[in-house]
Amino acid sequence: MDVFEKAHKMVSDLCQGRKDWIMSIPVDEERDPDVVIGKAIMAGMKAQSDADRRLELLKEINEHHLTFGECLFCTMLEIEEGYEHDPDCELAEAIDE
Repeated sequence: MDVFEKAHKMVSDLCQGRKDWIMSIPVDEERDPDVVIGKAIMAGMKAQSDADRRLELLKEINEHHLTFGECLFCTMLEIEEGYEHDPDCELAEAIDE
């Protein structure tokens, strides 16, 4: 079950009375509602941030009228996997302006 499914089930169980709101000491990352729901919120915030970054990059590409070829592929790899972009690429030059 992924982090969002766990959080959804946790909220449903809390609302339906199948689970009580508990806060364990030490923290139980699988059973404490605040932790389970918090992880889903943080994952959602990261996904939104990543999507915003990709959108800004695509706007940059569009603004500079760059072609969607190898350059875009390199750029998406750079975002996703830390790929080092070719410094002589026209996208790198346009973004640095």
